[in-house]
Amino acid sequence: MVSGRENIKQFWQGAIAALNVGSVQLETVDFDLAGDTGYEIGRATLNFATDGIPPMIAKYVVVWKREDGTWKWHVDIWNRTRNAASRPAKASAARLQCRGPPGPAALVQDA
Repeated sequence: MVSGRENIKQFWQGAIAALNVGSVQLETVDFDLAGDTGYEIGRATLNFATDGIPPMIAKYVVVWKREDGTWKWHVDIWNRTRNAASRPAKASAARLQCRGPPGPAALVQDA
């Protein structure tokens, strides 16, 4: 786990350089507010600077906290989603299973 502004900054700078990332697109799929806490579910597309390497798709959940009137990135968790081209033909549809209490964080995509 990485914590602290400078450590987080160094982590992402190192990851971007090591993976040779050329650009990143973030897409918010869902966002909910509960008082001073926001829950963002999204998708990230990492495009690599090296020609011929397909983009990497990831899904993420970010918890935002409002502190002194400013929204701050509190918790972030993400993982890679297999690209459609890399999936076996028989796994054409994803299955959603509920694990734990109801809500977006309880949905796990199995491919």
